[in-house]
Amino acid sequence: SNYYELPPGFHAFGLIKGIVSKNENGETSLTIGSSSFFVTVPRHFDSFDVECFILVYPKFRLIPKEPPKLWFYTVKSFETEPNHTGGIPLKVGQFVLCGVWQFIPVVKAVNQVLAKTPAEQIIYRVSQLAEAPFDWNLVRFVSADLNEKLKSEAIRGIPFLPMKRRLQNRFSAEIRLDSLVCASAAGFWYLHEKKPAQAEEAFAVVRSILYGEEMYALAQNIAVFNHAKDFDDIAKIAVENLHTNSLKSSQEKLLRPTTWQAISKLHRVVEDAQLVKRSVSRATPCLCSQPRSRRTYQHPK
Repeated sequence: SNYYELPPGFHAFGLIKGIVSKNENGETSLTIGSSSFFVTVPRHFDSFDVECFILVYPKFRLIPKEPPKLWFYTVKSFETEPNHTGGIPLKVGQFVLCGVWQFIPVVKAVNQVLAKTPAEQIIYRVSQLAEAPFDWNLVRFVSADLNEKLKSEAIRGIPFLPMKRRLQNRFSAEIRLDSLVCASAAGFWYLHEKKPAQAEEAFAVVRSILYGEEMYALAQNIAVFNHAKDFDDIAKIAVENLHTNSLKSSQEKLLRPTTWQAISKLHRVVEDAQLVKRSVSRATPCLCSQPRSRRTYQHPK
């Protein structure tokens, strides 16, 4: 996988270029230019004494009246500069904040920006957020209450707490469809979770705004094809009832053109299946109506 799971205690990860060395005592250090830092490496790390690209977690120690101490924990090394690290593009020297204490303000900032976004730009901006997020929960908590979720999780972590389930139920972190922003984010979240029927319901709320009709039709198509399990199910799909005609006549640029190309191929599969089934249906009565051939038999005398 190109994604690396980030331990909750770390606050950032990034890409650096340097040399990891090990001395006679087994202590490891990282040299970046003319600076040297203490570094911890996993057991499988084998890129010693050679300059390489390294995915790292920086660690800080702040002690009053002492200079701050910085060291690194290495995750993976690369011989050449990778196109993406941690699931997102990074250049050498760039770091990305992560962890719950960074996630909370990021979610708040995203919600504040989307709350001020004009209606005609909401789906486009949410789609950008859902294009390649580092953490899909960022999309999820645009349409769900993160604070309620954290409270519920805090209660769940308390051992031997009486009426724990009842207390958890007081804090609702369910997906909401009560605004254009929430419904848009919910639609993309449900598509990611492979729940196209729920996505169709969410995008139905935003059909009146730009790209709303397209995403509703897309979710509907995926939901219909998701229920088809065999040849008969495919042949029964009424393509003409799917909401695609309005998109063909629209002058708007499609938000998901590649997805629609795939769906068009699925429509042709349905048409071919229906053609085969009609052909078989027409041929079957003809075969049944033909009289059976009779053989004359003469008993030997």
